[in-house]
Amino acid sequence: MAPATPPAPSPVLVDPTAPAPDESSPVRLLATVLALLVLVPIAVVVAWPRQAESAEPAAGAWDVAALTPVAAEVRPGGVPLDVVVETTVLDLRRFWSEQAPLLWGEPWQPVGDVVAYLPSTGTFPHCGSGLDEVEEAQMQAYYCAAIDTVAWDGEELFPAIHGWFGEAAPAVVIAHEWAHVVQDRMGAEQTTIISELQADCLAGAWLADAPPPVAELGEDFLDRAASFFAWIGDPADTHVPIDERHGTGGERLRSFGTGYREGPVSCLDAVR
Repeated sequence: MAPATPPAPSPVLVDPTAPAPDESSPVRLLATVLALLVLVPIAVVVAWPRQAESAEPAAGAWDVAALTPVAAEVRPGGVPLDVVVETTVLDLRRFWSEQAPLLWGEPWQPVGDVVAYLPSTGTFPHCGSGLDEVEEAQMQAYYCAAIDTVAWDGEELFPAIHGWFGEAAPAVVIAHEWAHVVQDRMGAEQTTIISELQADCLAGAWLADAPPPVAELGEDFLDRAASFFAWIGDPADTHVPIDERHGTGGERLRSFGTGYREGPVSCLDAVR
């Protein structure tokens, strides 16, 4: 359960724009070892911390079919959440249609569906084990390969991170899930942690190439990236089963920073 107030800023674990770590770093060695293992997920789900019941209510409702807000609360001087989402979805389609032929020599196959759902309605894209009940879909974002759908909680999750971690945070989440689409198109077979760290890397690569207004918002996000990845990362002081690991905040921040600095090719090299 997430705290009722926004997470306190965490110390900077790794500067996303700093030089890449040494090739012999523990993270690189871990990635090399784990890349030898194989896991074929049905759905790739980010287990976002849940918002407390007393937390600030959602900023707006979503028209799932049209991907436009029914009603949205705009912070003074801020970029509305619907503008961030619409710009992100459109540009991710552009970015990967350009990058796919360069990275693996085949035309991009567009994702089948993109859904912002409202848990309070009880309707969301079902995706097998772990995503059958509405409670399991709250505060979640995921790519379901079985139905070729990128989906997220537009009622609680996105309004929360939009306010807590900056207006580009929802864009980074969508880009992360879109990266799982990329992995699916490439036929990647990876352990959970390798899949998640690579998706963070690919999300960083997209953000560095994003158009206005997301590009400008991304600069603000970099200042909050340490807190964001610490919030979603595995607890550094708690043992997490190897098949459930997504990466600590530091590992995820480093991967994101690699993609942001060096582009999508660096993300593929990291797990070869």
